[in-house]
Amino acid sequence: MMEYFWQDEQRNILKSREEFIEDLRKIQSINLYNCEQNPYDMMLQLVASMLYGKETYLLDDNFSASELLSLGISATDTSKVYYIDNPVRIKNFSDIVSAIQSNNWRVWLFTSGTTGLPKKVCHGYGSLGRNVRYNERHNKDVWAFAYKMSHMAGVQVLLQALVNNNTIVYIFEDSPQNVVKIIKRAACTNISATPTFYRNLLPFISEDLPAVKHITLGGEKYDENLCNKLHQLIPGAKIHNIYASTETGSILASHGNKFSILPEYKQWIKISPDNELCIHKSLLGDFSCADDWYNTHDLVEIDENGFLRFLSRKSDLINVGGYKVNPLEVENLIQQVDGVEDCLVKGKKNSVLGSVLEVDVVVNSRYDAKTMKTNIMDRLKKELQPFKIPRIYHFVETIEKTRSGKKVRK
Repeated sequence: MMEYFWQDEQRNILKSREEFIEDLRKIQSINLYNCEQNPYDMMLQLVASMLYGKETYLLDDNFSASELLSLGISATDTSKVYYIDNPVRIKNFSDIVSAIQSNNWRVWLFTSGTTGLPKKVCHGYGSLGRNVRYNERHNKDVWAFAYKMSHMAGVQVLLQALVNNNTIVYIFEDSPQNVVKIIKRAACTNISATPTFYRNLLPFISEDLPAVKHITLGGEKYDENLCNKLHQLIPGAKIHNIYASTETGSILASHGNKFSILPEYKQWIKISPDNELCIHKSLLGDFSCADDWYNTHDLVEIDENGFLRFLSRKSDLINVGGYKVNPLEVENLIQQVDGVEDCLVKGKKNSVLGSVLEVDVVVNSRYDAKTMKTNIMDRLKKELQPFKIPRIYHFVETIEKTRSGKKVRK
C-alpha cells in the first residue's frame, strides 16, 4: 500500500512524496497573495515561497472584494507573482526541510477577525517554527489537518509535518461524520483543532480511534468537560492545550487549563495591573505594536503555585446591570448538561440593564428543547448568581463560526 504525503478525500487528491516534489519542481511562479481555492495548491505555493525565500500573503479563498479592500488589497494585487528564473534543485524531502529552516522567507497572516477587522502579521521560521519538534520519535506521525491553510495554526501544523516528513490528511472542510471515518481509515496519530471542531465530532465517535496518540486544542479557551469526553472516547490519546495567536505564535503549552511559563520566556511575559497577558515584542511576529509590550487583552490569573490560567478575552465580558459576566464561565456549565453539544452565550442590548444574556444551544436530536431549557436553568441556578443566568434561549442547529473555525462572538 502506497504511503501518501497529502490526502484529501473530499477532493480525491492523493499525493505521494515523489509527486509532491515533482509538483514543486514544476512551479514557474509564486503568488505574492496566495488565495488558492484548493488547499493542496495553497500548500504547494506556500512551500514554494519558503523554498525560494520569497515573501507571501496568505488569504482566505472566500474573502470578498470589499473585505480585501478593507485590508488594503485590490483585485489587481491578487494577481501579482514572482517568476522563477533559476529553479532550485530538489533531490529529496531533506532538501525541502533544509531550505525551509535556513531561507529568509516571510509569510503574512491575517488574524481570524473573531472580534473585529482582521489585521496582518508577518512571521518567519524563527517564530512559526518555535515549537516544532524535529526528531525520529515523530517520523511516523500522521496529521489530521483541521485548520484552514491560510491561518496561523494551519501553517504551524504544516511545518511540524514537513520537517518530520509526515503524512497530512486534510479534513477541515469535510462533514463531522466523514471526518471521524477518515481519521480511522487513515490511521491518524495526531489531531490539532479548535474546541469547537472537536465538539462537532463528539456525536459521531462511536468507537475508539486507536491510532490517535495526541490531541491538541487551541484557538479558544480550554474546556475541561470537552477534554473529559475526548479522553473517554479516545483513551489512548494524550490531550494537550496550547496558547497561540496570530500575533505571537505558540508560546505556552499545558496538559490542562493551567500553563507554566518556560524559564527562557519568563522575562518576556508579564501580567498587567488589570490582569491582562502582555508579551514582549521580541516574541512577536512583525506587526504594528505601540511599544515594547503587546497587550493580548486575554484576562488571566496566577495561582498559588505560579501557574497561569486563562479566564476570557477582555472584549468577551458582558455588562449586565453593572456586573461583568464572563460568557465562557456560563458556557462551560451549560456544556456539562447531558444532551448539550455546543452553546454560545452573548449579550442582547437592554435599555435598563445595558445587556441581558441570551444563549444559542445545540442539543442532541434525542432531547426536546423544552426539557433541555429546564435542565439547563436548573443547573445554572445551582451554580451561578442570578445575573449570570441567560434569560433568552435559542435552540439552533449550528453555532456560527469564523473562517478559522472559532465561535463568532459579537
